[in-house]
Amino acid sequence: PAFELCTEEDLELLICGTRELGDFRDLEAVAGYVNGYDASHPVVRVFWKVVHRFPENLKRRLLQFASGSDRVPIYGLSRFR
Repeated sequence: PAFELCTEEDLELLICGTRELGDFRDLEAVAGYVNGYDASHPVVRVFWKVVHRFPENLKRRLLQFASGSDRVPIYGLSRFR
């Protein structure tokens, strides 16, 4: 059936996402803000400045906090919701 069309790696990618972190500027571009904050707010700008300097392990921890997984969605951070 349908599972025969996918390899084990394909299924893992669909279910778990990719281990490749990608560019966190893509995540910054799709981030949403509430309560008077927006992308130009000084706090938000400092937050992203710090995040972009994070080593990989801290970026993964941020993803874990925000999404419940330390992996990037199959279509990349630009599709993060």
